[in-house]
Amino acid sequence: MFPANASQTQSRLNKTDELTKLKAEVAKAQKDASAASARYSKAYGDLEKISDELADTQSRLSTAETTIEDLQVKASAQAKNAYIRMSETSQNNTYEQKVDEVRRDKFLSTISEFDDAQRTTLVSLKEDLQIAKDELAEIQKNRKETVAQLAEEKKSLDAKLASATKAKKELDAKLAKQAKSARTAKASSGSGRTSTGVGTIINPGNGPMACPIAGSIAFSNDWGRPRSGGRSHKGNDLFSPRGTPNVAVVSGTVFFQTEGTGGISAYVSGGGNTYYYTHLSSTVGGPRAVSRGEVIGYTGSSGNAAGGAAHTHFEIRQGGPNGTRVNPYATLRSVC
Repeated sequence: MFPANASQTQSRLNKTDELTKLKAEVAKAQKDASAASARYSKAYGDLEKISDELADTQSRLSTAETTIEDLQVKASAQAKNAYIRMSETSQNNTYEQKVDEVRRDKFLSTISEFDDAQRTTLVSLKEDLQIAKDELAEIQKNRKETVAQLAEEKKSLDAKLASATKAKKELDAKLAKQAKSARTAKASSGSGRTSTGVGTIINPGNGPMACPIAGSIAFSNDWGRPRSGGRSHKGNDLFSPRGTPNVAVVSGTVFFQTEGTGGISAYVSGGGNTYYYTHLSSTVGGPRAVSRGEVIGYTGSSGNAAGGAAHTHFEIRQGGPNGTRVNPYATLRSVC
C-alpha cells in the first residue's frame, strides 16, 4: 500500500495521464474534422465550378439553336422567293420545263443570296450545337455525381465535428473540475459570467488574438477555391456545430448587417484590420465596443450557404471594411 504522499503523487500522475489522453483525443478529433472540412470545401468548390459550366453551356446551346433557326428561316424565305420569281417569268414553258427551271434557278438563287459566310456559319453552328449537347450531357452527369459526393462529405463532416465537440466537452469538463478543486471558496463563488448575452467573454486565447469560434472547429486552406459566377473564395470557411459562439478576435468595435450573399454578417475592427464573419445564424447585441473574446454571434448557414454545412465564412481585410482581403489561414492556424 502506498504512503499518503506516494498515493497523492500517483493520483496526480493518473490525472495527468488522463488529461494527456483526453488532449490527444481532442487533437485527433479536430484533425479528422479539419480533413473532412477540406474534402467538403473541395466538393463544394467543384460543384460551384460545374454549375457555372452548366449555365455557360446551356447559354451556348440556346444561342446556337436560336441562330440556326434564324438562318434556316432566312434560307427558306430566300428559296421561296426564288421559286415565286421563277414561276412568274416562266409562264409559256411546259410543266416539266417549268419544274426543271424552277429547281435550277431556285438552287442558284439560294446559293447566291445565302452567301458563303452564312452557310459556313450555319455549318459551324450545327457542329457547335452537337458539341454543346454532348458537353451538357457530361456536365449534368458530373454535377449529379458531385451533388451526391457533397452530401456524403457533409454527412462525414457533421459526424467528425460531433466527435470533436464531444471530445472537447469531456476535456473542458475535466479541466473545469480540476480548476474548481484548486480554487479557494472565495474564488469559486466569484461572479464570472456564464450567459452569452452582450459583454460575455469566452475563449480569450493566450495571445493578442482569439480564435473566432469558441468551440469545436474544422477548417482548411480553402482560399481561392471556385465560387459561383466565376468568383474565387476570398476567406476560410470555419465549420462548427450550428449555434456555436463566434467571438471578436481582437478588441475594437463591431457592427452588423444582413447581406444577400453572406446573410447575417459581423464586422469586427481593431488594430488597423477588419475581421469579417458571415453566414451567422444570429448576432448578439448591437454596434458597440468589444473586447477580445467577446461573443458577437453564432454559427449558422444564412445567405447563400442555406442548405449546406453550418459554418462561418471568415475574412481578414487590411485597412478597414473595404480593405484588401488576405488569406487568413496562417492566422487561424496560430490562434485556433
